[in-house]
Amino acid sequence: MGWFSSNNNNSIDDDKALVRACCVVGFLCSAWNLFGDLYFMDFFTVHMREETFGMIREEKKSGYLFQFNPRNQWLVFLVQAGGWMYPIWAMATAIPLYIGFQAEENETSGAISWKKCRATVPCALLVYGLCLVGGAFHSAFAFITVLPNVVHYPPNSNNDGGGWSDLVGTEQFPLFLEMAQTRIIQHIFAGALPGLVALQISSVWIALLVHYRSQYHQFPKWFNLFNPVTTTIWVQALGAILPNPVGFYLVGCLGTWGPLFLNLGTTYCLWNANATNAYSIRETASRFSWEEKRRLVGPAKTTEDK
Repeated sequence: MGWFSSNNNNSIDDDKALVRACCVVGFLCSAWNLFGDLYFMDFFTVHMREETFGMIREEKKSGYLFQFNPRNQWLVFLVQAGGWMYPIWAMATAIPLYIGFQAEENETSGAISWKKCRATVPCALLVYGLCLVGGAFHSAFAFITVLPNVVHYPPNSNNDGGGWSDLVGTEQFPLFLEMAQTRIIQHIFAGALPGLVALQISSVWIALLVHYRSQYHQFPKWFNLFNPVTTTIWVQALGAILPNPVGFYLVGCLGTWGPLFLNLGTTYCLWNANATNAYSIRETASRFSWEEKRRLVGPAKTTEDK
């Protein structure tokens, strides 16, 4: 019985350490991703028109968070590099989910194990979707900044805002820019579409398992409040209420909020589940130890037996 207790308690400690490590990694990845989202949103404010997504404005504005000029274009490379960490972020988000989605076969099963996960497919879709979206949006989204930077920061200019239009001197130049920028945006979203679909399918799948298959996991039903679908709904609703640019920037960072809240919710639920399982194991081990002792010693003698 001593081996039973120590073995399961060690397993619980290992799972808690793994969940904690994944939470820390996920939080750091979210911070880097949030920096990139805010940079891109501020870039859109400076260089893009409000009425048409991604289309270049004639004269650039001032940013709310960053200073944009030809000397700090290295920030684009730093933001673009955020796409490199998406596989790490995806694994840090999916591993705790994978641990939590297991059937509790009996009360002595004790700690969370890696066996008999009931959500392997949605977890795999989640990893695939995050990796693809990270590459398509954060890595490829940097290409949207190319034409605006060329237009607003021409060579041998004093950054007077005239851009290439003074050099080209033709009415067709704005149309050329709009068509080129439109094609770039179309290719980026086409490349990200499978990832977006995979993320939506995995999120809905996980939500259904949490709500209707409680025997398959260790999450309460309110865990769906941390589901990316739920996060999308309340972020967009809050963004519509808040004034610009706060609401605009909040919704624009939706790619950060979904995985971040999912990771935090998973960590919180599994931490409590581990604590509950540890208490259950100690109680079970204590009961088994008492029953084993009674079997070896035999029934207690009564007064009549004496």
